[in-house]
Amino acid sequence: MALIPIENIGQGGIITDVKPYQLQPNQWSNGNNVEFHAGAVSKLNGYKEVMNIPEGCPIEPWHLGTYQAHDNDDVFGSDEFYWLVFGLEKAYVYHGKSWYNITRQDEDGNDVNYNTKEGSDWDLTQSGALLIATNGKDVPQFWPLNDGQVNVSTRLIDMESWVDPLTNTPGETDLSCATVSGFKNHIVVTNIVRKNDNANVSEDLNRLVKWSTQHGHYAEPSTWDVTDPDQDAGEYELLDTQGPIVDTMPMGELFMVYKSDSVYMMSYIGTPYMFSFKTLEPNVGVVSKGGVTEFPVGHFFFSTSDCYVNNGQSVQPILTGKVRDAMYNNINGDHYNRVFCVTNHQYNEVWVCYPSATSDYCDKGLVWNYRENTFSFRDLPNVTDIKNGVQKYTELYKEDESTITWESSDPDPSIPLTPWRSMTTLTWGAVSYENVVSNMVMASPEGSKLYRDQIGQLNDGKLMYSYIERTGIDLGDPATIKHLRALWPKFQTRSDDPVFVYTGHQMSTDEAVKWEGPITFIPNLQSKVSVRTTGKLLAVRFETKSDTNWTLSGLEFEVEQGGRRGSRVYA
Repeated sequence: MALIPIENIGQGGIITDVKPYQLQPNQWSNGNNVEFHAGAVSKLNGYKEVMNIPEGCPIEPWHLGTYQAHDNDDVFGSDEFYWLVFGLEKAYVYHGKSWYNITRQDEDGNDVNYNTKEGSDWDLTQSGALLIATNGKDVPQFWPLNDGQVNVSTRLIDMESWVDPLTNTPGETDLSCATVSGFKNHIVVTNIVRKNDNANVSEDLNRLVKWSTQHGHYAEPSTWDVTDPDQDAGEYELLDTQGPIVDTMPMGELFMVYKSDSVYMMSYIGTPYMFSFKTLEPNVGVVSKGGVTEFPVGHFFFSTSDCYVNNGQSVQPILTGKVRDAMYNNINGDHYNRVFCVTNHQYNEVWVCYPSATSDYCDKGLVWNYRENTFSFRDLPNVTDIKNGVQKYTELYKEDESTITWESSDPDPSIPLTPWRSMTTLTWGAVSYENVVSNMVMASPEGSKLYRDQIGQLNDGKLMYSYIERTGIDLGDPATIKHLRALWPKFQTRSDDPVFVYTGHQMSTDEAVKWEGPITFIPNLQSKVSVRTTGKLLAVRFETKSDTNWTLSGLEFEVEQGGRRGSRVYA
């Protein structure tokens, strides 16, 4: 019998747009809730509800924001980190294990609800010490500072320089804007709803870019008046392409403006014009607000038929011939505007979060590991936004790191403890450091819940179904019949829970895979999976649905060569 090894089995990731029999040996034809790292494939870690003290998130969280403060010694950590949650009508902040209402108020101290459109996105920026938020319907919101610091007892207010007629353009009233970003000490906004004071008519200027005069670290801009020759405020309308502006994002010395059909570069040139504009890509744009994310190479963004990387000089597609069809054929067309992208810097990943064909919220994620250029898919808990930030998992720590035990033995049954071996994201010395490491936190309006990723092996207490699959395996000879007698997987796991193994076969490429199994395999106790599968093309699937983790780094096929039945003979 021949023993055919495949090493670095996770190096190629999942490729769904290519026929399985055309894939390389270390590429996979399907999978879910797995990740690829260092040439291996692993089950994802789970997620758990956070910030549910004392009674959970007080509103349906449609959008998340973060604010990082620094003390006088420039030290930061969880005590100086704030989580902001925006709903359709209210805004709250989480700090110090408590929730605080920061919704704007009227003169009598009553909340003035926001008018956020369901499914639309709040946009936030932290420019210096300033935090500004906008939803495209209301006046941009500003979180006032007290001695240079934010305070949870301080409510959001309408941005004063925006609403004051003396500090905005005469004869015009800007009612709202859809995006807001800080760039070069300016506040840049787009998609402005403006009322002409003389004609009393409002119009949506969805191709206009407007910027304030420069501001200080602790003070909002002094003016937005674009007609004042002594100030740096200005505006410019992008008319070279017809599409509206969808999103914006800085990129180093450039500021990128993403329309629905094109990409523009905004460059700082100084007085008197302040900024210049140039079309970078005239044929590709962003589909949804939030569909752009920054990562070390540049920007990653979601477009109508592919995802692209913008490095500031060119725009290149990355999904074609990889997983494009698998994702785009599964997006709910009624809610495509809820697709958003986020970067998981800690794991070198970009996530494209999208609602599958039957979901109203983002329940699926395409994960691109940009360091290893691999793709995978994962389940999401019906989210509308994800942000990176410092969020301690209080249930794990129980307010005291000493409540984590090395093994599952509990010296004091009255204190609920967590066995250390169940934690897959930390090493023994990393507990205190974890308090300043950025984590992925997900917002789900369903049930008003917030989740932190990379906690345990369950999806908020529920078992996670995870699998990896490869079909069309010809082992270098598509014409010969193979008798598969055994698999020798190189598994690593921290429990005795089983992995279920399926094998399959085909006699031709146009024939459906005939699956056999499952066979129960316990990696800690076994090294061989005995099977009896025969075909020209073989298939294999590993799956789990239990509170466990696993990593597969290599696989060996024990086969006997058969005849060449059905092979073509050429004279």
